[in-house]
Amino acid sequence: MTKPNDPVFSTEKKVTSEGVYDNQPKGLTKREYFAAMALQGILANEGTGNCDTVCRTAIYHADELIRQLNPRH
Repeated sequence: MTKPNDPVFSTEKKVTSEGVYDNQPKGLTKREYFAAMALQGILANEGTGNCDTVCRTAIYHADELIRQLNPRH
């Protein structure tokens, strides 16, 4: 199952100075990462355009990828 808000890269458990495990995800979510990769491809192949439209298209493709990676119920 691919969850949009899961971190792209796995987290490591680390012991803090208080002896507590810090396992909070850091960095980009999968949705953000997929959108960034889609945006990169769109800009490389289509050049520039209306920024709002290009960004919305990248997000659409990221969401669709996540949907298709998940098993259907």
